[in-house]
Amino acid sequence: MTHELCHVCIGKTIQGIDEDIESENYLINLDANTFHEAFAHLISFEDKDINEVQWDTEEWQGVKEKCRKTMRVALVETDIDKQREFLNDAICGKYKEKYAAISGMFYLVDYWREKGLVGLEEVFKSGYCGFAKKTADGY
Repeated sequence: MTHELCHVCIGKTIQGIDEDIESENYLINLDANTFHEAFAHLISFEDKDINEVQWDTEEWQGVKEKCRKTMRVALVETDIDKQREFLNDAICGKYKEKYAAISGMFYLVDYWREKGLVGLEEVFKSGYCGFAKKTADGY
């Protein structure tokens, strides 16, 4: 429920993002979906407060790096059929394989570690344009 309510709040707060998660423009679509899912996954992760989660386990660090690597490949894909696959895989399927959601969530975690809640507010206010690339590069 928390995850879905987060999506509602994002859609009501950031103008155009809900339209852009359906955009025909691949990179705009990827940015919007990554932003949406990053925040929704972070807010609802393991039903815990952000500071109670063990973010640095070997397993999660491996998942983080794998998802960032996939994001880097997705960002440069030009084949339309493969782009469709990447958009689907970005947010659908097995939890740890949703590369956009997970790389985005860990980008937010890393930002939070550096700047706290003020940092997350900065990211949110800066919007979703170019967000997918930020998650691939990491904070």
